[in-house]
Amino acid sequence: MPRAFRPGGHPLHPAIVHFPIAAWTAAVGADVAACASGRPECWYASQLCLTVGALAGLVAMLTGALELIAVARIHPAQVVATRHMLAMASAWTLFVVSLVARGPYGSGPPPNWAVAVGFTACAAMAYGGWAGGELVYRHGVGMNESARQRTSEQSSP
Repeated sequence: MPRAFRPGGHPLHPAIVHFPIAAWTAAVGADVAACASGRPECWYASQLCLTVGALAGLVAMLTGALELIAVARIHPAQVVATRHMLAMASAWTLFVVSLVARGPYGSGPPPNWAVAVGFTACAAMAYGGWAGGELVYRHGVGMNESARQRTSEQSSP
């Protein structure tokens, strides 16, 4: 089985995913604030957060791919890992579509459909995050062997 790239013995993916998740959540929040208030700076903030999320998401996907290749093809987590990857790649794609549809920075309110795509992307991100939690907390992916044993012993009756 290939070994994951883990500087200092720690997986990078779980630490990095917080950045795109935070940026995209803030983008959706800024869209809600913009719709409620009509303030143009909220649309700008949303575009900025979408951009940061897209860039950070690329790094998260790269580190996730490095972790995925370390999971054995016969591991029971493989199905969940594939669902997680597809959901998060879909979220990234939808957020980028929403960003591109908004046009240049400061161009005013985006089309309504671009905001709706952002909300759809947020739902895909939430599902993908849940699947990522399943990988760690149910299947022990990313945990070292001693931690996995302790978790297994604690969950046994």
